[in-house]
Amino acid sequence: MGKYVYISYIMWKEGANVEFYNKEIKPKLKNEEVELLHDGAAYGVLEDSVMIHRTDLDIEAFRKFRVQACTVNGKSWIERARTIISTPF
Repeated sequence: MGKYVYISYIMWKEGANVEFYNKEIKPKLKNEEVELLHDGAAYGVLEDSVMIHRTDLDIEAFRKFRVQACTVNGKSWIERARTIISTPF
């Protein structure tokens, strides 16, 4: 596993907080196909947080995974996201 590393900068919708994120979203940000390497506060950018994932999923499949993981009770909590793709040399 690990063909791609995705660095995602996320701006959360109003109402999302650390407790909500840790309980409702973070457990869904990894599975047998996607490894969550790091998540935390983003510094020096407009977005609230940064997540680093490693996976074999292509960008479209990864984007769908991230949207599903960040959706709770039918509501997506992502206001906007930017993603950097890193591949091995």
